[in-house]
Amino acid sequence: SQSITTDGAICLATAAQIESSIVHNIIQASGQDSASDFTYIAHPSGIMPIKALVEQLSSGEWHVEYATVVQSARRLMEGAVCVPASAVN
Repeated sequence: SQSITTDGAICLATAAQIESSIVHNIIQASGQDSASDFTYIAHPSGIMPIKALVEQLSSGEWHVEYATVVQSARRLMEGAVCVPASAVN
């Protein structure tokens, strides 16, 4: 396949915000901002922006408040609209 699954992208985006996770450490080592709400997942079909809010509770456990796909990296629809000339003039 030429793309990444949405579930996989959401998992990566949430892991990016969990301190000491492998994904978080890689992002920090690359010099990118791991504190951002957005994580951009690049794959052969494009870039998938994921917005996630992850917080550490007082118990030390991590809680994912939400994670959402902002847009799809692939074309979902293509078409044409026919408008009568009388509507344009």
